[in-house]
Amino acid sequence: MKSSKTVEFPFHKKFLSIAGPWLELIQAILFLAFGVLTLANGALAFRFLQLAASAGLLIAGGARFVQMLASQKKLAALLTAAGFIALAVLIAIYPKLFAFPTALVFGLWFVISGIARGTIAVQCWIQDLEGKFRNSFAALLSLAFGVSLIVNPALRLHTVFTIAGIYLVLYSAVLLLDFVSGLFLSNQVGDRIKRRVRIAVPMFITTFIPSRLIDDFNRYFATHQEEGGVIREANKEDGKKPPLEVFIHLSDEGFGRMGHVDICLDDTVYSYGCYDNHAHRFFGMASDGTVAVAPFGPYIKHCLTFENKVLVGFGLNITQKEREVVEKQLQSLREVLVPWKSDLEKKREGQQVKGDCTDPASELVKATGASIYKVSSGPFRKYFAINTNCVKLADSIIGPAGLDILRVNAIATPGSYLSMLNEMFERGNTIVTQRTIYADKKRGKTLAQKLAKKAAKK
Repeated sequence: MKSSKTVEFPFHKKFLSIAGPWLELIQAILFLAFGVLTLANGALAFRFLQLAASAGLLIAGGARFVQMLASQKKLAALLTAAGFIALAVLIAIYPKLFAFPTALVFGLWFVISGIARGTIAVQCWIQDLEGKFRNSFAALLSLAFGVSLIVNPALRLHTVFTIAGIYLVLYSAVLLLDFVSGLFLSNQVGDRIKRRVRIAVPMFITTFIPSRLIDDFNRYFATHQEEGGVIREANKEDGKKPPLEVFIHLSDEGFGRMGHVDICLDDTVYSYGCYDNHAHRFFGMASDGTVAVAPFGPYIKHCLTFENKVLVGFGLNITQKEREVVEKQLQSLREVLVPWKSDLEKKREGQQVKGDCTDPASELVKATGASIYKVSSGPFRKYFAINTNCVKLADSIIGPAGLDILRVNAIATPGSYLSMLNEMFERGNTIVTQRTIYADKKRGKTLAQKLAKKAAKK
């Protein structure tokens, strides 16, 4: 594995650690200005978005034209460019052509959010968890608004802009608070300002961040075959690895493209998920809650080689007091854990098991010697992909130690956590002091070989 160095990855912004607070101020002003404009004159804001969409299509069409022209597809390049230009002109000239799909997209978003909130509400009622009434009300409101927007988009579109305007104003206020705390309070307050109110980025955006990022990494490693191992960036040059680290898993396969979150204290990884494949429901969206505890080195190697993942690790520089909080949260978790054995362990003990013990839990135990437990009580007794998931558990443990984020109407996803941690690292004055890319050394060569085979077939 390689030593620390800086690499131009897709989300790398090397100037943000210096100019972070001032960029937050600029962003706050821009969001505030557009939010006020949207509230004051929705028609003008809509016209601006309409022209912006038209311009975006022209730029995208031009980029696609150049790309296809370079690959000697002249006729296809001309037809593609003509199509983009025609669509851009139509959107610029005819507002209804832009209004209807906009209303439809927002309507579908609210319907999907309502269904997600409804399933969370059902889980809360069944397991007697907090949030029964809140999630039920949010589900009904989202569904009602989404359906009405789809049925009658012209009548309800102005309501969308009102909501969007309020969202932008609130988001600008959050950025302004971050600017003030980052610029004036970071060196004047003895203890950290732990609680930050965050306006959540919409779930349909954050959900697909890991998927897009793994594609970006694949393109990078395919053209930089010498890269791999551990590539680390640090805001503090003391050379020490923080004792607490959060891993975001990026995968090419199936539901793995949505990401996964683990935490690691010292050299022990804690991974929450649905390791009991016999208890899976709804394609693994729901299951018994299980926690795997594994040693750092073997666990990372297993993820990179056998599972063919890329991990993004965020190091948290915690104080002794904050460490004690994390350890207390972990102890509370251990108190509700009961040992559970994978098929491989049962087979080793002479029990009869079906299959060849190639399920994820058995492979993890084989490669790392991990111990796996079931959660016997509490909110994490049942794993549910959009509520009591890996992000929620990680946040419940490390949140009180300095990542205690109050999210407004947020459904926790690995993408939202990655976005938050990356933002905190880029700002340069937070608890997140290191960002590390873990990738198999052979990944670049393997990807390059796959691309070469595809090109040869064509």
